[in-house]
Amino acid sequence: MCVPCDYQIELFRFVLPRAKLSNLFVCAVLNVCRVLKNEVMQLNAPIRGIAPLRAAVRKIQTSSEQLTPLHAEYLMLCLLAKQYKAGLSVLEDDIFEVDQPKDLFLYCYYGAMIYIGLKKFRKALELLHNAVTAPMSSLNAITVEAYKKYVLVSLIQSGQVPSFPKYTSSTAQRNLKNHTQIYVDLSTCYGTGSYSDLETFIQSNAEAFQT
Repeated sequence: MCVPCDYQIELFRFVLPRAKLSNLFVCAVLNVCRVLKNEVMQLNAPIRGIAPLRAAVRKIQTSSEQLTPLHAEYLMLCLLAKQYKAGLSVLEDDIFEVDQPKDLFLYCYYGAMIYIGLKKFRKALELLHNAVTAPMSSLNAITVEAYKKYVLVSLIQSGQVPSFPKYTSSTAQRNLKNHTQIYVDLSTCYGTGSYSDLETFIQSNAEAFQT
């Protein structure tokens, strides 16, 4: 049986300042946070999970430079609640410690979406760039979605999409464009400078862009 949402929030407020950091405690916090996240999403009230998850992120971090599994969960709630500025509380940290690659990909993707919501396109591009160029042995769905956004934001910001830098993984360089061909074609069409052709292209491929 799930703990009621309001009780979970009060539990966080009481326990987090007093708890000692240990592997067992970190695992417990992660589990409770995921239950809390699922509940507030079911209630269609993601804003109610923002403060507890922010507190949890800070509690389980060994330093502000560490990326935790909760960063992405927190940013997702900020995004769903359209509380973009709340996301800056973790996005403005310099991250140098990453344990799980998936945490990094999700952090970059959700963080970029928050910056897009704030119309901070340069910052969004930095995170999308990191998601696209990060080391990977196989292509993942997060990177594919990140590249789609990378194309769109690049066109908004500078009117062109940069080539992959040399340090991009061979996996991404070989496969990304094949999985995002409609966006590659959009970039090509945009580059012709013909507004009417661009409008026609977007309208004729509207369904593909919505999937």
